[in-house]
Amino acid sequence: MRVPLCLLTYIAFLAQAQSQSLVPSPFPSPSPSPSPSSSSSSSFQYLPSSSFQSPSPSPSSSSFQYLPSSSFQFPSLSPSPSLSLFPYPSPSSSLIQPYPSPSSIPTPPCTILSRVTHTFYGFSNNDDQSDIVYDCGRGRTAGGIGTYDDPLTFASSPAEFQRCETIYDPYLHKYLRHEDYYCAECNYEWLDQIYRVQVWMGGTQALNGGDEQDCMERLTPLARTQSLIRNPGMDLVVDFTPLYVAGSNRSSACNVNHVYPSYAPGNYCSGNNMG
Repeated sequence: MRVPLCLLTYIAFLAQAQSQSLVPSPFPSPSPSPSPSSSSSSSFQYLPSSSFQSPSPSPSSSSFQYLPSSSFQFPSLSPSPSLSLFPYPSPSSSLIQPYPSPSSIPTPPCTILSRVTHTFYGFSNNDDQSDIVYDCGRGRTAGGIGTYDDPLTFASSPAEFQRCETIYDPYLHKYLRHEDYYCAECNYEWLDQIYRVQVWMGGTQALNGGDEQDCMERLTPLARTQSLIRNPGMDLVVDFTPLYVAGSNRSSACNVNHVYPSYAPGNYCSGNNMG
């Protein structure tokens, strides 16, 4: 096989140029690896794998320290003597007080109600005859003799007196108890803040209606001239005589001599508080 002359010439040129380092070799030789001991301007150094060690934690200026797991202990859960688990005071005898007995509850002072309109009602002029609205311990029947333990029934506006409230009537020398409120006149006068009471007179049958009505008129004082005692004492004078005793053939008794129009309200109320 004959090689062309031009190719031989080119190969000879390359060989001469390579020997004189005029052109780079088409096959670069590998550069030597830097020696581990060689130094350079860079701070980076190659370390053999056998000489590499993990940095061990060492104390430093920081307050954080590595602790071995064997030396770590969980905090105790037992409460400190000075630390209470409950933010609020526990119940004690100084905080829990027994409910006061009725005898230890102070009694409100008595009060004198003035300019009271004082009227009467009974079996003959009561729509429900002797029936009443409030049961204050003896049923729903009007009655009473006027003592503190057995007061006489009276009617008034619910806005004027408390239910089953006991008051004292100096005009009659009797204790009264609010057990009824069917009193249209009472509601009307209370619009002007005028107290009005209707005191139960008695009566047991409609046949005595005329006598009873006549007795009511004889016993009734002038309007807005009387006084009543609120929150009275238990030992005030009492007249036990009934106001009216029904009879037959107009023999009924109207005890007009057992009312006391001339009295001093302050004698029945030591507090003397005017209402």
